[in-house]
Amino acid sequence: MMRRLLYVLVSLLAVLAGPARSAGMEPCSYASVFEGAALNALVLPYQAETRDGRAPPPELQLASRQIAALVHLEVLMGLLKYPSIGAKHLWAEPGEVCDVDVIIGRITRAGAAGALRPGQGAVLVWGRLFEQAGEFYLQSYLRFVRQGGEGSGGSEQLWFKNGPLQLRGSLPTQAIAFAPRRISRAELAQVDRDFRQAMVLRPRPERSAAGRAIEFSPHQALAFWVSEVRGEWLKLQSQQGGPGGWVHVTSQPQAAWSLQRWLPELAYVDAVSAFVRLRVDGLTAAQRTRTAALMELGLSRYERAVPADLAPGAWGLASALRGWQAWEQGRYEAALALFELAQAQLPAYAGARQLAALARVAVSPEALNADSAARLSRELMAALALAPDNGLLLGNLERLYAFYEQQRPDWSPFEPEALRERQLIVRAAARRP
Repeated sequence: MMRRLLYVLVSLLAVLAGPARSAGMEPCSYASVFEGAALNALVLPYQAETRDGRAPPPELQLASRQIAALVHLEVLMGLLKYPSIGAKHLWAEPGEVCDVDVIIGRITRAGAAGALRPGQGAVLVWGRLFEQAGEFYLQSYLRFVRQGGEGSGGSEQLWFKNGPLQLRGSLPTQAIAFAPRRISRAELAQVDRDFRQAMVLRPRPERSAAGRAIEFSPHQALAFWVSEVRGEWLKLQSQQGGPGGWVHVTSQPQAAWSLQRWLPELAYVDAVSAFVRLRVDGLTAAQRTRTAALMELGLSRYERAVPADLAPGAWGLASALRGWQAWEQGRYEAALALFELAQAQLPAYAGARQLAALARVAVSPEALNADSAARLSRELMAALALAPDNGLLLGNLERLYAFYEQQRPDWSPFEPEALRERQLIVRAAARRP
């Protein structure tokens, strides 16, 4: 059964001040987060699929379970770099489908038990495994959210201000569907062998200490809690009365068992996790600097492995994430260049167009004038054509028109009557159910 997958149940006493780091496993129908964790990661099942809709062969089902288990472990080990984290491996009960929208709805219900608290974030990873011409193909998906004050679980937002004009932008997307990647049967078997060899229990946190391999089977539960952490060494205590000891773990892609050798998407997941962790309070200045560097490291690893033409969505979001960081650090010219790059990489994304437009008029006090304000109006309308129901865009247009009317009527590209008509239309559209 799915519930009998490999998992590592972790409950760490925080080395630094703040909530504990935790990990566990539960069914999708009861999906929840660790309420004390600033950042939660949820790994959903990797669904085995067939072309004709028939039940997948046992080999494919077994492989999908094993992949999900290893993805969970690698994501967990990656998160251990940050304070105040939680990770869960979700499994589907018989006949159940793990719907990511339903799960996000559960974990973003304001005030509910097991839901994100205001400001906290979550990263969700899942996928599908299918067979074609004797090869396995694996496709992974990623979404991330952060809880708003009203339990919106909505998009990240960034203020762009220039004098009395104050507008808000969002990321182009907070969801990525990575391209399918081939994993041969031989490679999958090698992952299993390498993993068994790497997960060795030792009596001391020393590589020279003789150890014994953890017995691993995708059909048998393997539950541990972590009683101590020393760098990349974890001291595991069995939840089932079995042997315990020290295990050396690392999220580095050169690790013997690391899936990043075949799935560079996991480096991207690590980068997004760093970005979300930066959005949540509780990091010291030194920790923020290190986390920002880890975000860049993960994005760079992914980009070295996957060309831009094969992953325009991931590359475009990466540019936006970098631009977001640069803007928050006060490097406005660099941020504008990155936002414009994201727009070029994601021409069909309204959020990418809006980010570049807002940054242009806010990059410096001199950037806001009659010509740039008129261009902003055109750019926002062009973005709205891509996403007519985008509330953030409608709100920005409403504020821009109010700026024309109340602050600089001499800058308005519209006659007074036409401006009033536009205001009425935008207000009605922004407030419609």
